[in-house]
Amino acid sequence: MLSGKTGLAFRFVIHKRLLPSSVDAYNWGWENWKHVNTLGIYSEYYEGKLNNPAFVLYQDAAIEKIRTSIDNGFGVIAWGMSSSQFGVIYGYDDRDQVFYFKNPGDVEDNIMLYKNFGIITEGSWYYQIFGKKIDKDIRDIYRDSLLIAVQEWENQYKLDSSYGSGRMAYEYLISALENQDLNEAGAYYILPLYSMSKCEIYEYLSEVIKELPEISGAANKYLKLKEIYQNILKLPLSMMFDKDKKYIPQLVEYFKQARETEKAGINELKLFLKETLNNVHINPERLKDL
Repeated sequence: MLSGKTGLAFRFVIHKRLLPSSVDAYNWGWENWKHVNTLGIYSEYYEGKLNNPAFVLYQDAAIEKIRTSIDNGFGVIAWGMSSSQFGVIYGYDDRDQVFYFKNPGDVEDNIMLYKNFGIITEGSWYYQIFGKKIDKDIRDIYRDSLLIAVQEWENQYKLDSSYGSGRMAYEYLISALENQDLNEAGAYYILPLYSMSKCEIYEYLSEVIKELPEISGAANKYLKLKEIYQNILKLPLSMMFDKDKKYIPQLVEYFKQARETEKAGINELKLFLKETLNNVHINPERLKDL
């Protein structure tokens, strides 16, 4: 439900050669803010490069903002605290000048010196601060998430033209399989993840239709999409590419079916969101004064 409400379930990005980075290719700041904002949660994010001449000033500001957020009862998400992934800073000790944090899956507490914050080995330094949550109507959350679904489908690329998004992701995926010009490890990594994610979309929409029965047509299309991806997951792959190449024609056919099925589902959502899509740049609050 969380992946659906935030719109993350609809994210589908594929590199031309099926690199494993496909699942991580997105604009950290803008997209992380957008998905949290959809839930009605206040959020701020900050990012930059380690070689920025004013880095030490940004580091000082980050330390102060993180300490204040923790004092207010909110943990802070940050990138690359001790590994190439996001972690949560949940405490600090001014006497020892350290932050306490955890990465996904950690059991033990981790410690980072204040002076080491932002000194990373990969990507940009990044942290995100959270605040209060408004009482947002669940139907509005659902509508906003479905709007993200349409946007993700229509947005052709992520980061650059090497990473196809939405319908373009299908084109890259099918082409890579047909030409067998792909990263084998990446294919085995990303395809099961996306297959499970596509199945989750129907589970989400089956809840949404209880409040928005108008999208039942789209839900039916995503039920068919789920069935296609379940067939993909059932293929008895050996995890050895030379042996699994025989399944490529079947995979290509499944993904072509999935592309057309999801396109039909998105078209159903477009009909439901027609007024919103036409008025996406209109401020509803200002309309009250007209």
